[in-house]
Amino acid sequence: MKTISATSARAIPTPRFDEGYARLPGAGYAALHPELEGINPEDYPDLTKLRILADVAPYSREYNRIRAVVEKQSRGDAALRADYEQIVDQGIDRVLRLPATLITRAHARRPPPVAHLD
Repeated sequence: MKTISATSARAIPTPRFDEGYARLPGAGYAALHPELEGINPEDYPDLTKLRILADVAPYSREYNRIRAVVEKQSRGDAALRADYEQIVDQGIDRVLRLPATLITRAHARRPPPVAHLD
């Protein structure tokens, strides 16, 4: 019997990809991103975790948790902030393209703007 992990069971339904394994953390993703070779997926940089989750599960609790961590880290770092905003926009766009029966648009709300810069 084939088992499905909780993470993959909640991933965005997409057409089959020839290299779909490369979208998830592990050997496939590291093959396309040599800077991650030999690194345990649990130890990936937070920005990389956010990028992966924005692609496969932008409505998940883990995505929102990592998003908050990276948002905090990006304060005062313009380059990191630009990457963060691009990744969050990508996640929002993926959620908005889902059929309404899979997820409500309420989960796709953009995080509130930052009122101050440190």
